[in-house]
Amino acid sequence: MELKIYNYEKYLQRKALSDQEAINLLKRFEARLAPSNDRRLTNVVEDNFNLRQELKDAMNEINKLESEIDRLQIRLKKLD
Repeated sequence: MELKIYNYEKYLQRKALSDQEAINLLKRFEARLAPSNDRRLTNVVEDNFNLRQELKDAMNEINKLESEIDRLQIRLKKLD
């Protein structure tokens, strides 16, 4: 859904360069989605994408650490 809205906003931005009606639609669209005008939907979508990537990286790191813990536990048991 975010991607659809993002693409719609991008389309309106391109169309708004030459069409007054598109400018008005874009203003209404942005006002409805971000009444505070401090964040645009494109920023939110990009932030969500970045957070998903960070989560993926963190999960990979957790998996590596769990594997290392398992490996060390096996070595420790062999020493006992």
